Amino acid sequence: MILDFDLDFLEAAAAIVDTRLERLDKEAHATSDPDAFGIFHQIEYITGFGFVACQTYATAVVKGTKVCEARSSRTRSEAQNRSIHGPSDKCCRQSLETQS
Repeated sequence: MILDFDLDFLEAAAAIVDTRLERLDKEAHATSDPDAFGIFHQIEYITGFGFVACQTYATAVVKGTKVCEARSSRTRSEAQNRSIHGPSDKCCRQSLETQS
């Protein structure tokens, strides 16, 4: 049996998001102008909450794994390379050149 406490959080957050989205969907269909009443904005807001919950879960799952360690070391080496050689992105270099 695997205990995944982070999954419990994700399930609880998803249930909240689903319940609220169902209610907002009913409100949107019952209203003549859901945009004017801010229902679409609320839908976007609660969807963002769900997205953050998913990101939090993904981060918790990956945290401490070899994937996380490899990404971290690659990011550090890229940062060191940029500080020595300047921006590696062509678009960024061009932007800096036009500013000087």
